[in-house]
Amino acid sequence: PTLPAGMKEPAERAAYIMLHIWDFPENLSSPENAEQALSDFLSVADAGVAPAEAYVNAVNTLTSKAQAAGIDILSLAAKYTADPYAPFFNDELYLPFVDAALASKKLLDSTPGLADRLKYDRACILKNRVGTPSTSFSAQLRSCQTVPVEKLFSAPLNLVVLFDPFCDHCREILSGLSDSPSLAKAVADRRVNVIAVWIEAQDSADALAFPSTAGWNVVADRTGIMDKELYELPIMPSVYVIDNKGTVVNKNLVEVSKILAALGLSD
Repeated sequence: PTLPAGMKEPAERAAYIMLHIWDFPENLSSPENAEQALSDFLSVADAGVAPAEAYVNAVNTLTSKAQAAGIDILSLAAKYTADPYAPFFNDELYLPFVDAALASKKLLDSTPGLADRLKYDRACILKNRVGTPSTSFSAQLRSCQTVPVEKLFSAPLNLVVLFDPFCDHCREILSGLSDSPSLAKAVADRRVNVIAVWIEAQDSADALAFPSTAGWNVVADRTGIMDKELYELPIMPSVYVIDNKGTVVNKNLVEVSKILAALGLSD
């Protein structure tokens, strides 16, 4: 869309683009066109320039127009924002689509089981949401002492990696982090604390035998994170950045470069 003359503020410009990109009928004339337009739409939203409420308003407008055009925008949004390997994987981008769908009686009535699935998705998204307190669980140290995990939040930023040692991707991510000079320095300077949590660890010495880098805390989950669904685990490892007050700062980081960036680091 063409921006109005005199609109200079980046936040205002981004909000206008997100809302008015759907003024063009061709953008919803086919699933293929809608997917391309949605990608453009999400690229603006992902930049984080526009206010959150502007994004929500734009998603509500899009959902209404897409339903009128017979386009399944919810499935496209899930493809682009809810899949761990999606280009815009981010709970905060997917949540407004979930809420908009739950508010549409017509959509829910036309798709049996959709309401229950979306309510479950919403509950998962709200677990340990960015800006909220992280859920406590018991962590067993190498000394065999068991403590609440928040007792380990000793640095301004704490990198909590929920992993399974038999998961190849977990080993890949942990190996990449252990090879990072910038992370090693941040740990040595006590600016970052790494807490690698073996979820569903067995009650044996092997549970704490996973090799780690100097300064890391490798602990075993003793609460049952997976069984009790305490944390959202869309991919393994599931990575969270938590501050020293226990507040979630970032989550669902699937690449070493993105994990480092969330910590303010780079190699």
